[in-house]
Amino acid sequence: MFRLIKPAIFLVLTITTMVSLLFVSIYGYSRLTDETLVAAITFDKQANNTYVANLMTVNHCQPVVYLPIYGDQWRIDARFLKWKSWATLLGMNSQYRLDRLEGRYSNIVMQNNGPHQAHDLAVENVLDIAKLEDYVDASAFLVDTEYGSSVYHTIKVEWRYEVYRSQSGLLVRAAPRLRNEMGIDEPMFGACEE
Repeated sequence: MFRLIKPAIFLVLTITTMVSLLFVSIYGYSRLTDETLVAAITFDKQANNTYVANLMTVNHCQPVVYLPIYGDQWRIDARFLKWKSWATLLGMNSQYRLDRLEGRYSNIVMQNNGPHQAHDLAVENVLDIAKLEDYVDASAFLVDTEYGSSVYHTIKVEWRYEVYRSQSGLLVRAAPRLRNEMGIDEPMFGACEE
């Protein structure tokens, strides 16, 4: 009887260890690749290389209109505060602040000679990422780095662009623009629906 107990205990410990390692691996991967939708943007054409941007962020349930956006591409800039990997695994998400929306040209000559207009997206928060860089050295045990991140994409009026915050910066995905039968855009964020 005692001969069977030792192998049974070993088997239970081995299975428990394997399941625990699998759980930790999946959880770690999930935390380090976490993404959160932070903005959605659509465009309406005004003239050649001139657009109106309809930007909705997590701070506003109605799109904010920005015009003009010059160029054939758009770009959003943000400031990021990235935590050490172990802090991210403990549940701390990278902090960000959207800073700027602007148009850009795929052609360098047009970029250098064409009209430009940048729009301020910064919203002052209690925890202002821009001011945190003064304290990075003081909290170096938690903070990995503070930096800027940008995403840009070609402007197509039939697309809706979704901007995500990952643990390391911004990323963008394009999807067909959703409009109802009257040609009105569907809500960009489900949480804002009434």
